[in-house]
Amino acid sequence: MNFATDQSYFNKIKTTLVAVVVMMGLVMLPSQNFGQTTTEFEARLSGHSEVPSVATQGHGMISATLDGDSLYVSGSFADLESDYDVSAGASSELYIGAAGMQGNSAFTLTADVNADMRSGTFAESENRFELTSEQKAALQARELYVNIKTEGHAEGEIRGQLLDAGADAHYEAVLSAGSETHKSESRAEGRVVAELHGDSLIVSGGFADLEGEYNATLYENAKIHFGNAGKNGDATIELTAQTEADAKAGVFASSENRFELTADEKSALQDQALYVNITSSADSDGEIRGQIIPRADAYFQAKLSGSAQAPSVKTDASGQVVAVLRGDSLIVSGTYANLSSELNTDAGGGAHLHLGSAGTNGGVDIALNAESSADMKAGTFMAAENRFELTADQKASLFTREYYVNVHSNNYASGEIRGQLLPKSQMYFHGSLSSRNKIDPDTSAGVGDVVAELRGNTITVTGSFYDVEGEFNVESSGEARLEAGSTAEDGEIVTTLNAMARSETEVHAGVIVEESNTFTISSDTVEMLIDGDLFVSVATSAYTEGELRAQLLLQPNHAPDSSDMTAPADSALITFEGEASSEFSTSWEVASDPDGHEVQYIFQMSTDADFSADALIINENVGTSLTFTTDYSAMVSMLDSIGVESGSSTMLYTRVVTSDGSERTEGESSAMEAERGTVTDINNEDKLPESYTLQDNYPNPFNPTTTIAYTLPEQSHVTLTIYNAVGQEIATLVNSEQSAGQHRVEWRATDQLDEQLSSGVYFYQIQAGTFNKTKKMVLMK
Repeated sequence: MNFATDQSYFNKIKTTLVAVVVMMGLVMLPSQNFGQTTTEFEARLSGHSEVPSVATQGHGMISATLDGDSLYVSGSFADLESDYDVSAGASSELYIGAAGMQGNSAFTLTADVNADMRSGTFAESENRFELTSEQKAALQARELYVNIKTEGHAEGEIRGQLLDAGADAHYEAVLSAGSETHKSESRAEGRVVAELHGDSLIVSGGFADLEGEYNATLYENAKIHFGNAGKNGDATIELTAQTEADAKAGVFASSENRFELTADEKSALQDQALYVNITSSADSDGEIRGQIIPRADAYFQAKLSGSAQAPSVKTDASGQVVAVLRGDSLIVSGTYANLSSELNTDAGGGAHLHLGSAGTNGGVDIALNAESSADMKAGTFMAAENRFELTADQKASLFTREYYVNVHSNNYASGEIRGQLLPKSQMYFHGSLSSRNKIDPDTSAGVGDVVAELRGNTITVTGSFYDVEGEFNVESSGEARLEAGSTAEDGEIVTTLNAMARSETEVHAGVIVEESNTFTISSDTVEMLIDGDLFVSVATSAYTEGELRAQLLLQPNHAPDSSDMTAPADSALITFEGEASSEFSTSWEVASDPDGHEVQYIFQMSTDADFSADALIINENVGTSLTFTTDYSAMVSMLDSIGVESGSSTMLYTRVVTSDGSERTEGESSAMEAERGTVTDINNEDKLPESYTLQDNYPNPFNPTTTIAYTLPEQSHVTLTIYNAVGQEIATLVNSEQSAGQHRVEWRATDQLDEQLSSGVYFYQIQAGTFNKTKKMVLMK
């Protein structure tokens, strides 16, 4: 053997000596080849290494050679999201700062930018720098990073820490609230990078903006734990942090965080089954967390829940998946647990990557391999068993948020828990679109889902919807909006979302696409988002003020607990007889929300026990009240509208639906026999309605005649108009000044020319004063 030229031999000697030096507790410098004076470093550039993260396909590799005090830098970058910022004068720089921390510029790099302005190279001959002793020490301490700025990302689109190129492997953990298994509202962020030399692990990085104090004396603050994404595990390595004066930020110095791994720890590291967790006085379970993964071009995460299914599934099951993109390879790992029944292995193994936007059910594209527990209700996606080579189209779909993870069980063959694969973010939010989430609940069959990613003050919103009653046409009345408001109020528009009909022929479905749906919002608006006070609304030709609505709530989110009726008693006989002003009241149990959201109650009364849309005669959001109250006059009018004559009775059914603005839970129904007696003063003009109302038409469906009733609290100019399903005006039934009181109009299903209309869905809209309300009816011949 020629010892002077056999480099592999020297690398083996190097690894052995490195381990000996670490065990002796001596300071270890980056790897040096014997007989040479140079040291090699490298940085893998990605958007998720930025602070906050940037969702970009941009990537790059940088090599740096330290020769004495001289540093030679070369490399390349490609696929930037926006143009390289040549106007900045310093678009590529070397900064001094630990991973996860913002640093100060040390050198400006010279880039040869290609004509597309999205790629380029760094020639070693143009990027030679003489380091000071401080800069050299920072490089050896892993506290020098490369940052590339673009026109769309003035602070940096891709970034990478310079690490020892001689290490066996490089790893990174992106620390955020979004990676915790419990709900964390912390806006803190951090990054950890790690080098593996044989059995030695060198860790460095930093964190900032904790909600609580970091105090290693009082709390078990920063540790590396065993556990795949989505699973809490035992701590195995304690990290040492140098904290700032306010104890809400800190740095992990490489000299203080060098560890000899056991065989189990090393195996778990290579299986992506170790994570960093940082606790504080504000959250003893963990404010921010990050899975330790191989350094990659891009990093995606999915939080699995039943609420993300389309339609939602009420289940205690949950999970998380991380996906690492390196070149064309996608490496998937994570866990799921608490399925209601066994994993449905007959469904192609039971777990898959599907192609479809949030709210859309798509076909299986990639089958995942799960290692199931003995009861088949929990499982792990091991990285070694879930590596896939992607096509260019599949890679593009990742960045446009069109892949989701779906786990199928025997109870839910189409999927029990699901999660959209989204670029790495601080926090993730979800909302289920429905007309039942509106302040005035409606019965549109339209449904959908929206998801939102938060990075600093930047929000990205995507999703889809289908089966809306009206047409979604952005050139006319179709529009999707992000609005500010709690579950109990209509809000102000924050921004209009970029949405479109699914196709030229599929105008009753739409998508909120990734492109042009990233916005910078104020810090106050960010706090509203975290507090659950932002929502998405979708307007159509039939509902120009909004057909669907979904409150954006922090994931994981669960439906509120149910509430059952307490009065009237089940099967009670209620006779409406006597004074018109006599009170009729219903009540129900208080319900809690597992995520701490304020519960809204929707009282429903129906002519059938199934509470079908056509049978609902009362469908009212009463806010946080535990009662619904009206008077005998209103109840007799309602009985009259459904054809109950004086002296007759009918069975009615009541229930309460609990809502958090996104998810709903239906309580048990209660029956009541409603008898119509004689009510006095029902037509007394001194007893005027207290508010404008538009009642459900009766009968519905109808053929060929139906009655529309409404009330006016004061004299008003009233317009009552009929529209077809595409928003075209069919007939005007009322267009006149009317006195206060109750009014009824009969419609014979004819248009303005008195011609009979065909079967289908129609809408009637009242405008009186400031009151505007639209309802649906069905003509069925």
